[in-house]
Amino acid sequence: MKRASRYAAWTFERDPEARPEYSAECVAVEVKGCGEMIRSGGPEWIEEWMRRHTQTTGHTSYRRAVDDYVTLEPFVTRPEV
Repeated sequence: MKRASRYAAWTFERDPEARPEYSAECVAVEVKGCGEMIRSGGPEWIEEWMRRHTQTTGHTSYRRAVDDYVTLEPFVTRPEV
């Protein structure tokens, strides 16, 4: 059975049920693939880990990322006032 659907506009909404995920990975050029990495629930933990890792190893290059979750919601036009 085939289904047909007409085009509908969608919006991206941050998922209120999900927390963003923060991560950092040491990408030090001095050491081929140091690869130490941390994932946590907050940016403060990531920054503190990078400080401590630099103090311990002398590495100063990191890749930092924030992943968040979204839902697709139908776009609803609001009547003009």
